Amino acid sequence: MIPANIYYAKDTLIDANINRSPASYLNNPAYERAKYTYNADKDMVQLKFVSTDGQPMGVINWYAVHGTSMNNTNPYISSDNKGYAGLLFEGVINGPEVMPGKVRRFSLIYLGPFVAAFTSSNLGDVSPNTMGAKCIDTVLPCDFFRSSCNNRTQLCNAFRPGKDMVDSTRIIGDKQFQKAWSMYNVDDSELEALEGPVQFAHQFVDKPNYTVEVQDPVNGPTTDKLCKPAMGYSFAAGTTDGPGAFDFTQGATSSNDFWDLVGSALVEPSEEVKHLKPVLLSTGEISWPYDWHPNIIETQILRIGQFMIAAVPGEFTTMARRRLRDPLNSEAENNGGPSNVKTVIAGLSNGYTHYITTFEKYQYTSR
Repeated sequence: MIPANIYYAKDTLIDANINRSPASYLNNPAYERAKYTYNADKDMVQLKFVSTDGQPMGVINWYAVHGTSMNNTNPYISSDNKGYAGLLFEGVINGPEVMPGKVRRFSLIYLGPFVAAFTSSNLGDVSPNTMGAKCIDTVLPCDFFRSSCNNRTQLCNAFRPGKDMVDSTRIIGDKQFQKAWSMYNVDDSELEALEGPVQFAHQFVDKPNYTVEVQDPVNGPTTDKLCKPAMGYSFAAGTTDGPGAFDFTQGATSSNDFWDLVGSALVEPSEEVKHLKPVLLSTGEISWPYDWHPNIIETQILRIGQFMIAAVPGEFTTMARRRLRDPLNSEAENNGGPSNVKTVIAGLSNGYTHYITTFEKYQYTSR
């Protein structure tokens, strides 16, 4: 253990992400959308770790963007744009001879002293492929509402900023590194030091038996019990970063007899699961040869002084993150926390429950 100080920084990176579901984002209430300049989060948050004797130790960086600069034709393991940003950062501090996390001198391997972590945040509907979705046969924009071309999702692909996927990974990774590096180089005296207790809270939630309060505009507040997880038709359509197959399209609200038969061959969806949208795979009700989908999930909050990390087991979309962050800040302040509390969303933590979106956005598409 080494005594250290932690400093908080926040800045804006505009041109390294876009919303890949702009039509469904518009389903969120107009008054709510009007609060924000962009339909994707452009904020970059960073913690800087410096030992008390002034030695750099590391950074943790949060920025909302998918690691899909490399497309699904890549056959190799890749850390994508965020991994590339981390390599650049560590290379500057540790030296160019250092491999990821380690340095070799003579016949011995030493750990690199500095670690740069570029992590996942609320990346549910956010893409690094900043040229937008276009039809690969005509290079015209895809259908705005269905993300398809001639009713085929396979023809609608997100166009990348580089000449190929490797170049695009370099471009988006470098943009994140450059912004993070400029934030890192601000003098410590000008950054906000984290001060206060280190705490955490963790819970297991039995989602199918969880009761929530619903604000019914006609009947007033009511309660409802959640159901087991399931995957809808829109899920099979994929995204513009990685289109699905067959005749599935985003925003599907009707079923197909053939695909209903295929899904039911695995398990017939129960009535409680059949709600709002047609179910393709009732994954929460399939347990052979093992559970296909977690019914019990983990949520967690970590606190370092006035900074909180909300660790969630899935991919929050842009507006879902905004709705979660603000109440968390308010609850912390109302329960004895500091008035300057700040919260980041750490997605894909402790498990995976797919995408988490707003009720309004869900009416249109799955992600």
